[in-house]
Amino acid sequence: MHYRVSTKIQKKLDCNLLVVTSHHVILCLEKKLQLYTFHGVKEREWVLEAVIRYIKVVGGPENREAGLGWGPRGGRRRAFYTAHRA
Repeated sequence: MHYRVSTKIQKKLDCNLLVVTSHHVILCLEKKLQLYTFHGVKEREWVLEAVIRYIKVVGGPENREAGLGWGPRGGRRRAFYTAHRA
């Protein structure tokens, strides 16, 4: 399998965890999740009550994927969506 560079984000982005969806990059830094386009524009931000230890994209239609974030206490999880739900 071969990969090619399609776009590069030309800014420094700090994160602990990173996942990629069809049209976005989701960065995690402690209690904060940030949704960026592939052009480096921040579209959304979530601030959670606990430090996020694990994030996973669980699927969905293109450009409307859903994700889950887990915190340390009792495995609490929170769902987030890359697009506003109707």
